[in-house]
Amino acid sequence: MNSKERREILLRKYIEEVKQFPNVFPNGYDDEGKGSFICPLCLRILNIAQLGEQVNNYITIEHIPPENLGGKPLILTCKDCNSTCGHDLDVYLRNEMEHLERAYFNGPKGHFSKYSHGGVEVNAITNEDKDGTVNISIERKRNSPIVFNTFIESVDASADDLNIDGRLILGDHKRNVIKADIAILKSAYLYAFYKLGYKYILSTKLNAIRKQIQNPNEDILPQYYLQSDHIDEKRQDDVYIATINGEEILAVLLTLKLPKSERIHRYIIIMPTENERDLDFYNRLHTLLKDKSSFEMQFVGIKHIS
Repeated sequence: MNSKERREILLRKYIEEVKQFPNVFPNGYDDEGKGSFICPLCLRILNIAQLGEQVNNYITIEHIPPENLGGKPLILTCKDCNSTCGHDLDVYLRNEMEHLERAYFNGPKGHFSKYSHGGVEVNAITNEDKDGTVNISIERKRNSPIVFNTFIESVDASADDLNIDGRLILGDHKRNVIKADIAILKSAYLYAFYKLGYKYILSTKLNAIRKQIQNPNEDILPQYYLQSDHIDEKRQDDVYIATINGEEILAVLLTLKLPKSERIHRYIIIMPTENERDLDFYNRLHTLLKDKSSFEMQFVGIKHIS
């Protein structure tokens, strides 16, 4: 199934579901036969004509989690939200995953790095081949002739006991832990949409979550996820009913994985139930966790929401 066919199938599903929520339309539901879709992130209303890629802000496939972290094409969003979140959030999540694994130099292209000896610092490319050998390429074209020649002369003049200081640069200017965290929240919110539909995410009680996703430079919500690489591997990614210190929550379980990495990262993102207002819920939960030296989370049996 190609991307266009997948979008058409999902769009037909969402059009039928939107009809059940006429209250979101100022003048009631009347799509004039066009078919309406509501972007789950910005809540803008689009019609079926915006499925094509030749129109402004067309409807796109969204991967959950991001495609380069093992995500699958599960839902639709508008192009504006897809592009903005990819640029403002998802890139930081990918960089943070690589930072956590210290996998800066995996891959055939390697990554930009700097090495110094004798007070001279040069630009280089560092990568790792399949047998685990780390290769450092200090290329003349990446350095000024004077710096390059001085570095080589310094190394050649060294004793057998050679020490070179180095640092690997994986877009350090694009490392932002807060934005990476919000990217995780966005994936959980969209996964909840995938599993629970408009009935859950159209509630005004989730306005603070949407506002946090759309405004990553603002501090709106306190902690909303837990990382655990020790979750039962048989427990699949899903939206679960759970309790944390006795308080009922929705727990979104997501798995992230870097390409060519053997390690998986599992996150439990805490979401409010349908009876909770998100900001009140997160503030109360934050206080609950802060006042306790430890906490206990329990999945209610093996129940999940489909």
